[in-house]
Amino acid sequence: MKIAWFTPFSKKSAIGRYSKYAAKALSYHADVDLLLTDFDDLHDTDLHKVYYQSDNILTLLGDYDYCVYNIGDYSGFHSQIYDVMQQHKGIVIVHDVCLHNFFREYYLHYLEKPDIYVDTMVNLYGQANTDNILQSALAADAWAKLNLLNYHMSELLYPHSLGIAVHSMHHAGFVQSGYFGPVKQIPLVYGSEWEEWSEISDFKGYDTSKINLLTVGMINPNKRIHSVISAIGSDVDFRANFNFTCIGSLDNEEYINQLRQQIIDLGLEETVKLLGYVEHDVLANYYKNADIILNLRYPPYDGASASLVEQMLAGKTAIVSDTGFYSEVPNDCVLKTDPYNEEESLKNILSKIMKNITQYKDYGYNAKLYAEQAFSTITYGKSLYEFICHIDFLKPMYSLTDLIGEELNKINVKPEMPILKTLSAEIERLFNSRSFTGV
Repeated sequence: MKIAWFTPFSKKSAIGRYSKYAAKALSYHADVDLLLTDFDDLHDTDLHKVYYQSDNILTLLGDYDYCVYNIGDYSGFHSQIYDVMQQHKGIVIVHDVCLHNFFREYYLHYLEKPDIYVDTMVNLYGQANTDNILQSALAADAWAKLNLLNYHMSELLYPHSLGIAVHSMHHAGFVQSGYFGPVKQIPLVYGSEWEEWSEISDFKGYDTSKINLLTVGMINPNKRIHSVISAIGSDVDFRANFNFTCIGSLDNEEYINQLRQQIIDLGLEETVKLLGYVEHDVLANYYKNADIILNLRYPPYDGASASLVEQMLAGKTAIVSDTGFYSEVPNDCVLKTDPYNEEESLKNILSKIMKNITQYKDYGYNAKLYAEQAFSTITYGKSLYEFICHIDFLKPMYSLTDLIGEELNKINVKPEMPILKTLSAEIERLFNSRSFTGV
């Protein structure tokens, strides 16, 4: 079986890094080519790379049995992949529960057709909800408070999907509520490459007399950094015993300004640091020398967390929000906060850590053992290949149902008519299929 694996592959893309491991894992079972549009600063791989453009892609796809499309919530890396999907159905690996930001940027800036963005939302969510979304978009604070899980827009992938793979049970349930094709949950495969980066012998990023907390990634409200700052600032012992370092993009200026003012108001200028981006070897040393990693998310827009998997593989103790994918990690591997009582929950955890940091570092040991089994390359490649084979088995049924659908449309059959139940039962009998509930 020959697979065209569509993905970003830039080192700036977490999904690109995931694909380095996932496509390789699949290649032990099938012939896999990477279909790419980016050329610079790519991940290392021994897989064959095929560069495509919009005018030659359909010709190229004649050489493949199936396309696998990786879709995440960033238009800059995934818009061209979505273009191909709309012309050629495939198996879709969806990396984020919420894709609203992807589609917003896709229509507004990639296609430069804001009217389609508005019309699409009206069709999906109605005029009143669309008006609310558009009004909220006028102010960053209002936009941050909007729960985009209610307007995720991932429904737009469904007509172009032969099957959908996700990385958590939380995400699988979310997809199955609206998509009636095959759905497969496959635990995320990832690596901990920063361990290979150079050690800085005189690293001075932390005050070693304190317990050092670290969070990494784009700094935005759903990382809950404001709650951590508030918790630390609430107690004189926390101020004396903790440092908190944030590494990642500072592009969200309104939120960053809010955090900086919060730091000043609480007198935490020497305790909380917003560093922005740092070089890879510097980041590696921040990771290696951190006592505890904070990996909070609420709402949980991501389908799983590559950063958490990386941290667990490295044997680090992490604090997470007890929601979404994070709830699925065993309780002896991570420390979990209650997102509905966040600050008090954080203060309780920080108090326990402060009293016995050695005990809570043991969570990292458990996390590493669990992650090496749950997120293994061998498991991932086998599971994904089996899912593709299942979809291949169902191809005749899909061809039949597509043909029946076309004929029913011609004779103006309505959803409430009994003939639809009769046909569905007969198709299920013929194919003995579980296709509509996943595998």
